[in-house]
Amino acid sequence: MAQEKLETATTPMGEAAFCHIHKPDKKIWNKRRKAFVETDDKDKWRFKSSILLDKGTAANEEFVADLISRHEKAGGEGLPSSLRDGDVKPKKKKGEDQKDAPFPGQYEVRLKSKWPPALLLTNGDELPQRIKMKAGDTIAAVIAFDESDTEIYTGLVLYLNALVLVKKSKGHVEAARAAIKGAEFGDDVYIPEEGDEEDDDDEDESEEKGDGEDKSRRKRNY
Repeated sequence: MAQEKLETATTPMGEAAFCHIHKPDKKIWNKRRKAFVETDDKDKWRFKSSILLDKGTAANEEFVADLISRHEKAGGEGLPSSLRDGDVKPKKKKGEDQKDAPFPGQYEVRLKSKWPPALLLTNGDELPQRIKMKAGDTIAAVIAFDESDTEIYTGLVLYLNALVLVKKSKGHVEAARAAIKGAEFGDDVYIPEEGDEEDDDDEDESEEKGDGEDKSRRKRNY
């Protein structure tokens, strides 16, 4: 019998975070070490990205309400595993200070796939290989809805089918220009010449368990 085709939808546009899109995330949570460690088991590698959606926007609120409704219909309670309220502070650990809310004023939609997702431009063309999606970019995702009813988890499951690059982030460039405004660098002006280029080491850092700070947003290599 043919496998039932899952319902799909496109998310609202939002900010990319925790990007492992061009290369899979090879790290898994180790309960004994209480830390992420790399694994050689390719079945556990995942391509993934989060999308940060601003609260208060009609389209975003409608999308989040739909996820919660689907989760409840699937027998789930609270929020689905793919959705996090960015205003909720992580659970305080014994002997540690209370961490701040990870994404104030935003929802985090967590998406992942065992297989490489399609990477597209807004006109439907494939994303050129020379362009990389990274944290801070404006993106949207094509997702599929499924349900889970196991001892581990009951409720809504989201699968990542494709990512759409809406706009590359240049916020770090604008911030740098503002920071150096009025600085004195002397009369010499560096003009790049052929042969000055360096290889771009394209690696995003992994999301840390229970740590609301997005390491990939702190270190952006565009």
